[in-house]
Amino acid sequence: MPKEFFPGDAPPNWTDGETAFLEQVMQRDIRELEMHSPIYENPTRYFIDIQYPKLKALCISGGRPFEFASPLLAPHLADLHLFNGTLPWDSLTNLRSLSLRGSYRLTLAPLLRVLSTSPLLEQLELERFVQLASNDLLEEDVSFDLLHMPRLTEVRLLTIQCKMVVGLLDRLDAPACGSARIVTKYFVSKPGGYVGLSVVRHRELNLFLAMPYNSLRVQMGDEVMLSLVNHGWEAQEREMGFSQRSQLIRLFLKECEGPRFKDPIPIACLHYDSKHSGFEGIKIIGDFWPETSFLSVRTGAGPAEVVRALSENRDTGDGASKWCLPKLMEIRVGFTMMNKCAEAFDGLVDTAIERIQAARDSTMDIHPSSLSTVKDCETLLANHRSAGIDQQDPLVIQLKRTRNALLPIARLPRELRHRILQFVLPHRRLGGPDFQFTSVQPPIRPALGYYLALFTIRKVSRLWDQDICGTPSFWTVMSPLFSDKLRELVWQRSCHMALDAEVVRKGHPYSFFESQPWTEGEVAYLGKIIQRGIRDLHLQVPRGADPSPYITNTQHPRLATLYIHQDQSSFEITSPIHAPQLVDLHLVNCGLPLDGLTKLRSLSLYGTVCPTLTQLFQTLAASPFLEELELTALRELPSDQRVKEDVPQGPLDMQYLTRVELERIPCRITAGLLDRLVAPPHCRSSVDVDVQGYTNVPSLCQQAGRLCRWVGDASEGLLPNLNICQDVVSFTLGYGTLLSLQNHGWSDEEHETGFSQRSQLIRLFLDEIDRAGFKEPIDESYLWYDSISAAFEGTRIMEDFFPNICGLNITVDVVGLQGMIRALSETKNPQDGLPRWPLPKLSTLEIKIFGHDETYDNLIDLTIKRTLAAASPLSAVSPIRKLTLGHGRVQQKSLRKLDDMGIEYELRYVTFTNQTACEEYDEDDSE
Repeated sequence: MPKEFFPGDAPPNWTDGETAFLEQVMQRDIRELEMHSPIYENPTRYFIDIQYPKLKALCISGGRPFEFASPLLAPHLADLHLFNGTLPWDSLTNLRSLSLRGSYRLTLAPLLRVLSTSPLLEQLELERFVQLASNDLLEEDVSFDLLHMPRLTEVRLLTIQCKMVVGLLDRLDAPACGSARIVTKYFVSKPGGYVGLSVVRHRELNLFLAMPYNSLRVQMGDEVMLSLVNHGWEAQEREMGFSQRSQLIRLFLKECEGPRFKDPIPIACLHYDSKHSGFEGIKIIGDFWPETSFLSVRTGAGPAEVVRALSENRDTGDGASKWCLPKLMEIRVGFTMMNKCAEAFDGLVDTAIERIQAARDSTMDIHPSSLSTVKDCETLLANHRSAGIDQQDPLVIQLKRTRNALLPIARLPRELRHRILQFVLPHRRLGGPDFQFTSVQPPIRPALGYYLALFTIRKVSRLWDQDICGTPSFWTVMSPLFSDKLRELVWQRSCHMALDAEVVRKGHPYSFFESQPWTEGEVAYLGKIIQRGIRDLHLQVPRGADPSPYITNTQHPRLATLYIHQDQSSFEITSPIHAPQLVDLHLVNCGLPLDGLTKLRSLSLYGTVCPTLTQLFQTLAASPFLEELELTALRELPSDQRVKEDVPQGPLDMQYLTRVELERIPCRITAGLLDRLVAPPHCRSSVDVDVQGYTNVPSLCQQAGRLCRWVGDASEGLLPNLNICQDVVSFTLGYGTLLSLQNHGWSDEEHETGFSQRSQLIRLFLDEIDRAGFKEPIDESYLWYDSISAAFEGTRIMEDFFPNICGLNITVDVVGLQGMIRALSETKNPQDGLPRWPLPKLSTLEIKIFGHDETYDNLIDLTIKRTLAAASPLSAVSPIRKLTLGHGRVQQKSLRKLDDMGIEYELRYVTFTNQTACEEYDEDDSE
């Protein structure tokens, strides 16, 4: 192929190099070939008596016409494209795409034979056929059998002989999913048939009818469906007095089938050059697409026929008037003859005014009460808009209400509407705003957010608005931060319903607690809501204020949720509360007797004096449906103030308990609860306790293990985190801490004895947990240690309880890497003596060192040794594919070893150590 192939610029012949290249290519098996021949070259000489068994696609273009003397020997040819060429059509039976341009010897008979032997043909394109002289035409024996082409999807007949177009259209039977394009310069007497099966693939269908200058064209979207030219049409139409081209278009459209003629077309364009064509063109649009709302007209024959076509027609059979294009809302007219403009505007303006007045009169005659469907209402509203009727007109407003009443959402039963509202309205209605998750800036309180949602839902329909305003249960949320108008509205519409009320002050929700007592207005507001009756009370108490007169000295028969909060200091309410229906109790820095509470489902105590074991057991035993128990930061009375108590013995079975949090409460209370509490398997627990001075810590760990069960799998974020550092040992799994123990003497004891007592406690704890969820591969786990023994034992714990860990993130505090390297090194299996590597699935390792100047060279040697061991076919260990190092030191020769092994590594603030210089590497780079 020449370097540049453009008409007139191509070389006349192939160069020697191109000829040699072509001969070499043609000697090989060819699958696809594209050849552009120079003007003095004959491309057919490379195909004479040569077999091409693997050729599937062939494209040949010649600088001048060429012809194959013998058939093309390519039995599997599927795509054939010839430009200025023709060939014998024998043996081509697998064609799927056929494109011929500029052919001068192909006639109808051989073309039909080709199509009949290619039943799998999908695309057919014939363009610019050269018509032979009449003395060169031979009589053909053309078959009249129907050609069934089930897979044909596209046909393009562009500027070819009219006889061939008619012959193909008469015989071709294609599926309805195809598309066609017919362009010819000669008159076609029967433009229907196959052409009518085309489908336009456009979401917004725009119609274009053109009848200018002895031609006609039908176009939908960007696709030309039919284009015909006859230089005698204009003269014939003047003599006969009717538009022959319009009749041809109507014949064509009547034969068309497909979804495009069923969908409304918003925009239609018409171009004509004679009065007959203008009138008939608009009538065609009105007959086939009456839903058209925008019409663009371009004409050189005057607008009289447009005005006549769009005017009222009273010549109907029943005597009623009929308008062409009844949905038409906008028309644009352009003229190619400027002397027609004055006449055009006068006639079009009169017609537009006439149509507007007729639309106004027709809409006024229909009363909204007579309509029965939403579609009828929408149609009438559209007529009102097109007639220019004010949208605030009482009739329009009544029509909109009728439409809204007919909508499906307005016909829902009242009970179902209330269920939908309960689901949509915010469930959290009291308390401070959630600064972490709110999308409103500045954050708004839930009480105000509830009414914002309620007022928004009221806009659904008039019926929904009436239902919401007339239902007291939707108007029970009360806050002193509301405006006076909103508070009065809530008082009125809530009737005698129990309120969901909060007692707070303006400003930051957590800066409310100051030394100023309640004002007279706050006292009056609190007394008013207590007198009305409360269902949910969120009470924030200033320092020095006493809420007892409102809490314990009053009966609360409908109170279900109570939240009392005081900052800076704690206070005690000595009398029990009389609330038999209380379900949720949350006390922050507030003490309250728990006597008489038998229906609790959630109990949360924070920052107050810890109840005794006897009181806790009595409260839990009296609330068998308790689901959540949270005891946090509770302090114990001094030993001289404690009263000897008779603690009940035996297990305490809580069948409905789902969450237990015991954090920073006296160890004696924690041990007593863990020893007796029996929770279901799905209960999630968290224990955080200071065991300083407690003698039976191993038993405490076993009891916590029996209570703390993990519910979930790796897909829920199962990330073990073991922390053995700074006199603390903690184990976290997922998003909650399962166990955390503190003892300020542990570090010194382990440094003296060399034995990690904290690791043994965690092992006792994990031994008691149901480890069914630990068997799945875990993406990443964390280990933090501060002693050599803790490093070794912590790694062994990960191996024993989570053997399928893929990634390990280690943080080293103060000590070095010796214990961790020893734990990850190869050992011998005591049973069979074979080599064994811990954590066999480990592939990603990340280590950070703090407070100790340690080198990573030994760790890199261990990583390389493990990777080499993984290459053995008998090994079951996974190689380390990525190594991340933080802080510490490393030699560059060790990094070169990693490069040689193909191990990816990342350095974070690591210092390079060489024999001559030291350089700190403080960027996150990956190799």
